[in-house]
Amino acid sequence: MAPSAARPPMRVTGTTSHLPASAGTPPGDPASANMGDHRDVEALARLVGDAVLRDVLQHAEAGQFGERAWTYWHYRLGLADVGRVPPLPTRRFS
Repeated sequence: MAPSAARPPMRVTGTTSHLPASAGTPPGDPASANMGDHRDVEALARLVGDAVLRDVLQHAEAGQFGERAWTYWHYRLGLADVGRVPPLPTRRFS
């Protein structure tokens, strides 16, 4: 899908160090994606697949998701029932 002139392209930032090689190495880390709209979300899901996105959520680190995106992706990927989304990852210091 080519980006339109009226809408900036999806921005995906970060690293892909935790993604399997079979994921096709997307242009950045889905865990830190900033989506412009629903079309961008669906394009990302088509690009890397739901299994990779589930893996990203299960290995997320503190700061990679905001509360809204964390909740959305858990519902979108069938990882949580309504009102039962796990807490955001937190940073732990020893």
